[in-house]
Amino acid sequence: MGLSRLQISHVRNLTDVTLSDLPRLNQFVGANGSGKTSLIEAVYLLGRAKTLRSNQIRPVIQRGEQSLTVFGINETGSALGVERSTATTRIRIDQQDVRSRSELVSRLPLLLITPESHRLFELGPKLRRQFLDWAMFHVEPAFHGVWQTYQKALKQRNALLRSLAGDTQLQPWEDLMVESGEALSELRDVVVRQLDPMMGRVTAELLELDPPELRYLPGWDQKQSLGEALLQGRDRDRARGYTGVGPHRADLAIQLADQPARDVVSRGQQKLLIAALCLAQAGLFAKKRGQRSMLLVDDLAAELDAERRKAFFSVLTRYPGQVFITGTVAMTDIDPEWKLFHVEHGDIAAI
Repeated sequence: MGLSRLQISHVRNLTDVTLSDLPRLNQFVGANGSGKTSLIEAVYLLGRAKTLRSNQIRPVIQRGEQSLTVFGINETGSALGVERSTATTRIRIDQQDVRSRSELVSRLPLLLITPESHRLFELGPKLRRQFLDWAMFHVEPAFHGVWQTYQKALKQRNALLRSLAGDTQLQPWEDLMVESGEALSELRDVVVRQLDPMMGRVTAELLELDPPELRYLPGWDQKQSLGEALLQGRDRDRARGYTGVGPHRADLAIQLADQPARDVVSRGQQKLLIAALCLAQAGLFAKKRGQRSMLLVDDLAAELDAERRKAFFSVLTRYPGQVFITGTVAMTDIDPEWKLFHVEHGDIAAI
């Protein structure tokens, strides 16, 4: 579900940009610092109501201005708007204020691929859980409610641990953690099993590698039930003041030939593997919900050789959803369906 119209005001060096009649495939080309990544960040703000790189909005608001605004019309005709200042966030859908970011996210589902996407391999499990939970939110209607219940129970148990509460006080919250946590893990495991073959098919188009294997690691020893793991860990958790096992400690393992993928592939290959995983997520979303997510690709192709760059654009051309891709050099030997825009000093114009 992409955008037919986009208006951006005061996002970094983008003072006043309006793009109308946006097609499915869009390529934005310009020098470094011209505003390409600012465009990607503006769309990300519209779909998530948060910034691309950090929780700080001040650096994103154009110097000398007090707020930024991004407005768009999606493919179904819904009007979406986000206004951010250092003090407030205002989200509007069809001229009505809404309080929940989740409502906005469901109107403009989007996936992001950047030169830093390989960090999914290198950083801790939290980033991989967040990546997986994007798919969970969009393809499993039960997920959000189960996740909220688990988070509430986890928060209560952690508070009781810090107050050195007794077992009888912990038990009801542990019971709720077990019920919601096991349901949460089962939902995640099912989605990972569905993503696995889809990622393998995309990888085969991008890289000369054996199909990668995705595995869901639930966050506790599978020789035990979650209830047993919580019970066994009570004293240790009291000493630490937080819960050390459960779905909040889960991970998504990406392996090649039974080894962690990060140990056997180059950085460029890592980036294409993450791109394959994103495209698999988008494919699963389309299959499950009958909707297409918007794909934002920021300058990834610049680090690929000519053959891989052409293969990547070929995969993107067949992607059924809307694509925004940026780069310093235009890809010219590609499908004419791509619309080319030039970005310079914060101005964006169709070529």
